[in-house]
Amino acid sequence: AAAKAFIGAGVICFTCFLLFPVKYELRVDLQPPYDFFTNILRFFYWIDEPYNCFPSLHVALAMISAAIVRWQRPRLAPVFYLLAAIVSASILFMKQHYVLDLAGGLGVSWLMTTMFLSREPQEETEVVEPAAPA
Repeated sequence: AAAKAFIGAGVICFTCFLLFPVKYELRVDLQPPYDFFTNILRFFYWIDEPYNCFPSLHVALAMISAAIVRWQRPRLAPVFYLLAAIVSASILFMKQHYVLDLAGGLGVSWLMTTMFLSREPQEETEVVEPAAPA
């Protein structure tokens, strides 16, 4: 179920990228002198081009991961939802996505969670063959 949710999210996000390629245009032009944190931001801008924005796969996968933890280890779920919220906020603060990309990522995660993770975990049951008539 978890693999299906991750794959489904990837397929939806990639399809959206093919149909509606969105580029983030509001990045700050970083100017020297560069301090430690600016260099980190420059590195992220270098490795992560501002394309493929809608919906945010970062948000979708983080929220799906939190839902999987809620499904498998409910006591750890608040920690993972907090981490997913931090990822969600960071895509905006790092100037990688628009707010609509965040909403789209949440929508994709909701859809995948509803489709693949909404049922309670199934315990594996042993299949017993019926006895042959005597």
